[in-house]
Amino acid sequence: MKLQKIEDNQEMEKSIQKQAKIHNLNSVIEKKIDVPMMSLIIVIIILLITLTSVFFIYILPQWQDPADNFEQADPIIETPVTEDPATETPITDPIVTTVSVTEIDSRTYQISGWTEGENVSLKINFGRDTWIKVFYDGVVTDNPASKTYLSGSEIEILYAAKTDGEIVISLGGMKGNTIYVNDALVQLDSTVTEYNSGIKLTFVLKGE
Repeated sequence: MKLQKIEDNQEMEKSIQKQAKIHNLNSVIEKKIDVPMMSLIIVIIILLITLTSVFFIYILPQWQDPADNFEQADPIIETPVTEDPATETPITDPIVTTVSVTEIDSRTYQISGWTEGENVSLKINFGRDTWIKVFYDGVVTDNPASKTYLSGSEIEILYAAKTDGEIVISLGGMKGNTIYVNDALVQLDSTVTEYNSGIKLTFVLKGE
C-alpha cells in the first residue's frame, strides 16, 4: 500500500510539473505576440476588403457597360448677339476749357477762364528728385501723395473748379521742375524757377 501511495504521489507531481510547463509556454507565446502588429494586420485586411467591394460594386460595372452610365448632352448652340446701332452710347470728346494763368506775385498765380465744376489740371514734370505736399482749400490731400518724386516722373493734380478755390503746392525745390495748367506751361517768375530749397506756390481761382 505504501508503495502504491508513493507511485500515486509521483504521478501527481509529474502531472503538476507538466501543467506548469504548459502554463509557462503559453505565457512566453503571449509575450511574443506584438499587439500593434496584429492591429496593423487587421486594418490592412479591412482596407483590402473595402477596396475589393468598391471595385466590384462601382468600377467593374462601368468597365463592362460604360455607355449606360453617361447620357449624351444636347449640343449647345450659341445665339449670336447683334447690337442695335440706335441704342449704342455715342462717344463724345471731353470738354476742355482753355484757361489763362496770371502772375499776382512771384509765388501766387491766378487761374481764369474755367467752368464751374470742371476739373482744372495741374501737372508737375520733375527734372530732379523733389518732395511735395498739396493742399486743396487749406486742407492737405493724399491725391497726390505727400512724398519725394523721382526725376523724370510726372504727377497730375485735378481740382474741381469753384469760385475762390485755392491750390497750394509745397515743394522741396523748384529748380529743374516745370508746371502745366490744362497742358499749358506756366511761366513762373525767374526767381522761382531757380529756387533750390523749400518753396510754396499758390494757385487761386477767381470768377469772371
